[in-house]
Amino acid sequence: MIKIIKESLLLLSRRKSRVIPAVLATATGIFLMILISSIGSYFTELSFGISKFFSNRIFLCEKKNFWIGGGLIPEEKVEIISKIDGISEFVPMLITRMSSDDIVVVGIPDIVIGISLEKANIYADSSSIFSGKNITNKLEALVGWDIARRDNLNIGSELTLKGKKFKVSGIMKKTSSFPDRQVIVDLKTLQDITERQNLITCVMAIPSKGVSFEKISSDVKSKIEYIKSVDSSEIEKETSGSLAFWNYLTLVFFLISGIGSLASISAVISMSVTERKSEIAVKRALGAEKKHIFSEFFSESFLMVVFAWIIGVSFAYLFVFFAQYLPQTGGGSIFRISFEILILSFVWSVLVSVFAVWIPLKSILSENTSVLLRG
Repeated sequence: MIKIIKESLLLLSRRKSRVIPAVLATATGIFLMILISSIGSYFTELSFGISKFFSNRIFLCEKKNFWIGGGLIPEEKVEIISKIDGISEFVPMLITRMSSDDIVVVGIPDIVIGISLEKANIYADSSSIFSGKNITNKLEALVGWDIARRDNLNIGSELTLKGKKFKVSGIMKKTSSFPDRQVIVDLKTLQDITERQNLITCVMAIPSKGVSFEKISSDVKSKIEYIKSVDSSEIEKETSGSLAFWNYLTLVFFLISGIGSLASISAVISMSVTERKSEIAVKRALGAEKKHIFSEFFSESFLMVVFAWIIGVSFAYLFVFFAQYLPQTGGGSIFRISFEILILSFVWSVLVSVFAVWIPLKSILSENTSVLLRG
């Protein structure tokens, strides 16, 4: 086996002008295949995290926008919502982006949530905190996992939001959803520093046992006409659409990558087979089995795929690493390169390499040895 690999490397090195373009073309396909697959993986992870986060919660917000900053509701409307039957807990919230609104964010944006100190434990209880504790005074902040990791924040670290300094009291557990990119502070403090006194963005409501989201939504709309409700089913519908799109795109890129790689590698192997036709004939005449001849050419194809896969994976990781630090992304990333994606891309590439050898070699191996010897 080692002898075959060494011979294959030697043969490939003699055909650099053909091998290098084929390897680079295959590597490009693998690179794109991994990136698109990693986006699909992100939406799968996000969909799971959202389902968990929104479980048994309904968000009541201004109709023009969902709850990631935007539409505003006067605080006096909270009293109306609090009197609706079937709501066991309600949490008024002011939500705004950490960075300026004109920044193009990749993935979930960084947001600051203002929640009154007495309601903070309803939104994020002790089970959702990785280390430290929830906010207990006006200048403390509970930080999401991704923000803490990105900004190297620990318990006691100083965090500046909208020109105001806060002390990190706790770090939330990783959820692969909205909380990872959130900072929770006192509601009144956030209202003051954003000049939105007596205004909120939404109300998070927790239904009483046996009460449906539909009933609460209907009752709220009957009392406050411009309110819309957002629950897990609506969010899952949006994310499932994105997930389906990226899964379909992943399949398309797998096929495109496979066809491109097949054409590139098969062209190299086909020329090699043509050049070594007499050699194949002699080996057949001396009793070499078809599988042994196939394995020789397959080792060349396999080595080309391995080189291409290493290059494609390396560039994918480099792209993801640098992409998250672009100023326009806000530090976000929609790429999740998993071990499963890497294995799948490698297996797919190896299968392509098998066909890349089989296509040009099958006609030669099917011919009679005497015909091959006559050239």
